Amino acid sequence: MKTPFHRFPIAFAAGALCFATTLAPLARAQDAKIQREVKLLRGLAKDWGFVELAQEHLDALRKSPDTTEGDQKQLAQVNAEVLYLGARRIRDLDKRQTVLADALQQFKDYLDQYGNSEGATAVMSAYAEACEYYGDFLSDRIELEKDPDKKKALEEEALQVFVAGIKASNDAMQSLEGRVGESNDIKIQYYLAWLRKGTLLRTWAKTRREDREVKADEAIQTLEDLALNSGEETPIGIKALLEMGVALAVKGSTRDGVDMFAGTIDLVKQQLGSDNPPPLGTQGLLFQFLEESTNHMTDIYLTEGRPDDVLTAVADYRGSLTKFNLPPQPRFQDAIFLNEARARIDKGGAENSTKALEIAKEVANRHPSDFIGLRAREMITGVLDNPGVNVGPEALMQAAKGELQASKFGSAVRAYKRLLRSLESAEDKSKYGLRAYVDIGLSFARQQRYLEAIYALMTGLSTYGPLSDDDKSKASAVNYLNSALSGLRRQIDDNDFVDGLKGQVDGIARRYADDKTIANRAIDDARRLIDDGEYDKAIQQLTAVEKSTDQYELSQTMIAFANMMSGDFAKARAKVKQYLDYTADPLNRLDNSETVKKQYREFAIADANFYLGKMLADEAFGRNTGKVERKPDPSKLKDVVDAFKNYSKEYGKVRSSYAMIATIELIAALIDLEKVGEAEAEYARIRKDFPQERSIGGLAVKLFMARKTNIAAIQQEIEAVQGDPTKTLELRDATQRMRAEVRKALSFATNYLEVEPKPNYQLLRDASELAVLVEDYDQALYFLQKVVEIYGNDKNYTDNVDKFVRPDIASILMRKGDYQTALKQIDEALKVRPKSFELKLLRVRALGGWCEFDESGGLRITPGVGRYKEAYELMFTDYRNYVRGKYKEWDLEYYQFRFDCMDLCIKAAQEDTDFIETAKKFYRQAEANPDNFETLKKIGPKGLRLFQLFQARKP
Repeated sequence: MKTPFHRFPIAFAAGALCFATTLAPLARAQDAKIQREVKLLRGLAKDWGFVELAQEHLDALRKSPDTTEGDQKQLAQVNAEVLYLGARRIRDLDKRQTVLADALQQFKDYLDQYGNSEGATAVMSAYAEACEYYGDFLSDRIELEKDPDKKKALEEEALQVFVAGIKASNDAMQSLEGRVGESNDIKIQYYLAWLRKGTLLRTWAKTRREDREVKADEAIQTLEDLALNSGEETPIGIKALLEMGVALAVKGSTRDGVDMFAGTIDLVKQQLGSDNPPPLGTQGLLFQFLEESTNHMTDIYLTEGRPDDVLTAVADYRGSLTKFNLPPQPRFQDAIFLNEARARIDKGGAENSTKALEIAKEVANRHPSDFIGLRAREMITGVLDNPGVNVGPEALMQAAKGELQASKFGSAVRAYKRLLRSLESAEDKSKYGLRAYVDIGLSFARQQRYLEAIYALMTGLSTYGPLSDDDKSKASAVNYLNSALSGLRRQIDDNDFVDGLKGQVDGIARRYADDKTIANRAIDDARRLIDDGEYDKAIQQLTAVEKSTDQYELSQTMIAFANMMSGDFAKARAKVKQYLDYTADPLNRLDNSETVKKQYREFAIADANFYLGKMLADEAFGRNTGKVERKPDPSKLKDVVDAFKNYSKEYGKVRSSYAMIATIELIAALIDLEKVGEAEAEYARIRKDFPQERSIGGLAVKLFMARKTNIAAIQQEIEAVQGDPTKTLELRDATQRMRAEVRKALSFATNYLEVEPKPNYQLLRDASELAVLVEDYDQALYFLQKVVEIYGNDKNYTDNVDKFVRPDIASILMRKGDYQTALKQIDEALKVRPKSFELKLLRVRALGGWCEFDESGGLRITPGVGRYKEAYELMFTDYRNYVRGKYKEWDLEYYQFRFDCMDLCIKAAQEDTDFIETAKKFYRQAEANPDNFETLKKIGPKGLRLFQLFQARKP
């Protein structure tokens, strides 16, 4: 839904995307002299590019004794500005990069020092803009860099820049969000920070292939939200939609990207050509968006091999130049003209080559020190190689293959196109045409440009397939087509588009595919159909695979897999048996020469045995498959162990992924069979083989829970013998076993955290409690801090975090002896929950400590912060009401209350001896009421232990 349209004022239109609008003064008026100096410094850097001179003058000012503390803050900000603004004018690219990196560091230093002060929001915005510019700069360098080590270093630096820029954008947005309604200027600053976040995300996606899909999606969502919030017809909304188109193209959705750019161009033309056009400054900004859209659109057309569309788009742009008579932006205009030159080169012919050369030379002259100029000069070199050169097709083929083998995919595509343009005779077209298109398709596919690969391969087959007798190239073309189509399906979400394209691919492929290729395609299609739940259709595809093909046996086990996934285990088992009987039949023995078939047989046998074990596991654990519902059948756990005990050893090299799943099922079965030791041995092996596999986290949880059950049983043993002097050896043995079990459980919890980005809330709490059991307070804090980090802002957990986790952290801090920090946390929590008796008791502990037995039976007296009177008053006057209301007169908790009061009075007597009598009174009440501690001793081990504490602490 579109938001109501409104126009931004001229101030925004004239420079909304320039650095100057984002960097407001630091608020209060400064001394006139320093303001003049700041103006001079900015002019030296921005207008003249004298960065070093400005830096020298700045250093002198900062060292001057006349410079006040407020001036120093202003100059610290200007220092970053000077470097950034001046760097943009430096011609030497290496030096520019060095200065830009220094500028970003200066911005960071400023925010580290003054980040919470007035005016810091403007610096955050400036920092984000500098990161945006530097990120684009690094992205261009990465694209042109040939050295892989340098490219990797640039990518790592770019990643840091993107992360810093997005954080700065988020910080600026957060700072401005509550003030958006105050003025239009603040609203603009807020939207600009939002926009920079989106552009940084899409540049991140463009620059780092491994993050492409995730970051492109984030960019698309961010920019779409901005467009809807700001209004899709406002300048900022149009810019957001434009950048969204770039993100779509980066993701690989080039068709959607082109649609977005075309829509942006139409919207700009509509506004510029309306009867009530926007102010002149806004017109210039809108025309810049038209230029950017045309640039991005022609980029896509070039990559898709559509030179005629490029030339049409450039002609339309030239028409807009004439019609609207607005000054162009040289960096966008010349990028468009370079794309025109490239399109003319791709079309071929002497006239086009000559025109392309003229364009490239003009652009190079206008851009002596930037990446547009570099690209123009590379194009000139390429054009100069064409005229008058008479090179045979074999030499051109070999040269193109060299580019492909060197992974210079763009150069390879151009080289193959040059080869294709050179083909004249029917013989040459038959010999080289299809081979060239196969390698063009391969070049695109290796860049994950699957749509371009598909079009190239279909063009090659339809154009040169009828002319060629090269069956090997035809089969390769069809195989690459199938692979590219699968890659495209993984890459985009538009299944209707891919299915339509598949129909075209099938039509061409059927004419040129051999039995092997048809079998490959059937298996690929069957996999997809199984993923989509179309099991019967998948089985039809697989049944059609010829027995003579290499893939026949794999197709048979895939039929079993399809039946298994549908839930029909009976059919699946029957098919597996039929296949295994087939392989065991001497008549079906494979000769040593049939190496490919033997390899497929290894795969198929490994698969068949995995499916048998997996069905047993699903039945044992009660997993639903297809539409079949199952209840757990523990009687089959042993069968699961038997099926998967040696699977990794026998088939791990053939099917490593199945081996991993088999081991996971094996461990789960062993745990349920209470063979925890064997399960842990298997776990240690799988963790070594697959350290980053997230499924291991689930196993770690299972093993953690198994150990936790053992710990609970041992705790009961300890409770039974604790306090009995005749059971000392039993107590020591049980305590040692408990500590060992706790250590194992905690190791599994730690393993779980290593692979699980959002670990289970309760497991973290449980792990912390176990760590406290063995007095490993650092680890206990680690688990609880993870809870706060992950769930502290989750509305479903904030109450639990505040009520339980933060108090637990305070309790552990006290265990570590950090009573002061614990007290501060408890006091903060009491502001939120002032009536919480749990927190009040914790405050008593922080103020006055507590008393308990240690593991060796000795008395451990903790002091808290030493404010014993205050602790006693809180305990006796406030916490007593809670005890009286909740427990009976002589419950264990009531005795504990009296002991705690007695302990605090004994401690307070160090300052006021009157408290010793009060302590004695609490002891006498506990002893005499009603029967000389007999009621307390009968409560059980805990009561007996508390009785012994009374005796040891008797005043």
